[in-house]
Amino acid sequence: MAPYVRKAFGDLLPEELYGAIGGLVLPLRHCKKQWRWLHAHIPLEEEILKAADMVFGRTEWNHAWAWAYNPRVIYRHVNELMRPEFLDAAQWSIQTCC
Repeated sequence: MAPYVRKAFGDLLPEELYGAIGGLVLPLRHCKKQWRWLHAHIPLEEEILKAADMVFGRTEWNHAWAWAYNPRVIYRHVNELMRPEFLDAAQWSIQTCC
């Protein structure tokens, strides 16, 4: 979660996130709750990764972060099925995105 939180929120505090996530106006209490939950779970996830013998994941990004916490971990690539919304979606194109 640590790399996700850093990329998703940067160094922003909940008060700074308020109304800024993708242009959505989210209630401040929701931003605070999500921010606190994510930050509270980072130490547990780090502890689990450091102690793990094997990790399963889909991407090189997952592999890199698992290795960053535990260079001895065995990484197993799995082609996990994604939700139908992703699989059945129309192919993205720059011409149709705007």
